[in-house]
Amino acid sequence: QLMSSSSKGGGAVGATKKGYAKAVYGYDAQTEHELSFDEGEIIVVLNKFENQSEYNGWWYGHIDDYYGMFPVAYTEVYFKEEKTVQVDNTKTSDLIKRMQAECGFLSGDRSVNALNAEFDDVSKALREEKERKQREAEAAAASSTKSNESVNT
Repeated sequence: QLMSSSSKGGGAVGATKKGYAKAVYGYDAQTEHELSFDEGEIIVVLNKFENQSEYNGWWYGHIDDYYGMFPVAYTEVYFKEEKTVQVDNTKTSDLIKRMQAECGFLSGDRSVNALNAEFDDVSKALREEKERKQREAEAAAASSTKSNESVNT
């Protein structure tokens, strides 16, 4: 379940929060250390720079294989709680270990893994669509340039 950053959630023991930011506006990176993104893209938050005032308003994250700092004000931030289960494997039989793995206890919550995969798929599809549109625009511009050169000769 995703929770808005403005909502309060008392996590269970062994729970961690993984952050996501959905771009409300597009942003073009101004330096090589920043992350560019389009409206609607999902950014995985890796560092919020808490207690570091020099990064006020900027977080670090990634979209697919692209990493960089991004302005939080351009995004809507969500956190999802991931529950982990500690198992003492030294005293657990192989059969019980296999059953725990089958149920997702050792590998994480299956629904969380499915949600992560869905975010990755959507983000990848959006990036591919952006790249396709950029290639089409470049091809159209090149065609228009050739067309204008033919008319002028």
